Amino acid sequence: LVSGSALLGRSVLNAWSASPGFNPDNVLVGFVNLRSTGRYDPAAAVDFQDRLLAELDRLPGVASAALASQAPVLGNHARSTVHPIERAEDPEAGYEAEYTVVTPACFETLGVPVVRGRTFARAVAEPEPVAVVNEALARLFWPGQDPVGKELVRRGQAARVVGVVADVQMRTLRDRGRPGVYYPYHQEPQTLLVAHLRTSGPTGAVVGGLRQAVASVDPEVPVTGITDLREGLARSLSETRTLGLLVTTFAGLALVISLVGLYGLISHGVSQRAREMGIRIALGARGESLVRLVLGRALALAVVGTALGLGVSVALGQALRGVLYGVSPASPLALGAAAVLLLLAALTAAWVPARRAGRVDVVVSLRE
Repeated sequence: LVSGSALLGRSVLNAWSASPGFNPDNVLVGFVNLRSTGRYDPAAAVDFQDRLLAELDRLPGVASAALASQAPVLGNHARSTVHPIERAEDPEAGYEAEYTVVTPACFETLGVPVVRGRTFARAVAEPEPVAVVNEALARLFWPGQDPVGKELVRRGQAARVVGVVADVQMRTLRDRGRPGVYYPYHQEPQTLLVAHLRTSGPTGAVVGGLRQAVASVDPEVPVTGITDLREGLARSLSETRTLGLLVTTFAGLALVISLVGLYGLISHGVSQRAREMGIRIALGARGESLVRLVLGRALALAVVGTALGLGVSVALGQALRGVLYGVSPASPLALGAAAVLLLLAALTAAWVPARRAGRVDVVVSLRE
């Protein structure tokens, strides 16, 4: 229990402090469903997005606005199989990458670093099919090469890679960023959209503006799931935090029970051996040596129990693998910290009986 709470606590800290590949601060996210109206073909979807972006850019307090087919961690996730064009006919060469359609300002709005090349043009539509890949896909398809200018194929359609961006943890904060590909919205029209607004102040101040902007373009299009991106990421870790709190609570109870149980065991042993302690003192043993004797035996018990518990701890860590992030289920640090804590708890529980053993009254103990 103690090692499990250490693993879960470390996972939360790792996930919260690690860079997810984007900057979630001061970003408002809202899901826009064109599909629910049944009126949007690809051309109408692109027109809706153009008009909506114009409205969003005019909102007070909005530094930049973008639309995408999915939001990091929060939803609308999709994948699609892509191939490097030189191996387009090889089914083994394909990879089911994260598939995201974005408007040109999406990378800027989310704070996704551009590693190489460029993103999509803003003023006019791209004259040819293009794509942006992340670093993971670039390493997978073109290791040691410059991916800019290469081509990849999706559903028989080739697209030229114009840029490389940092890996984004699209599905969960517990996993590293998977290989992913981005397409411009006018080439891959979508009817399920996610609006991303980077604000110059609190995100709550522009919630009403987001709803009004969508309603001004089409009042029949619903906007749902409006949330601050940072808060949404925190909620995504709720399972790990809740499980961690539960395991930590039981770990605390286990420590208390261990303290009480070991204290009672050692106290009983000292009282049963009071005559022996008196004889040792009568023969010249010092009180400090008796204290060390009792503490040594208590420590031996604790070491044996801890050694047995380490095997169970490793098994528990494997069971928790699905909710861990950035820490091994058999982390030496977590297991070592748990072992040290338990040994210290054992010594603490044995200290009072040990002190009592070192102060045995020789006359009383021999008389008994």
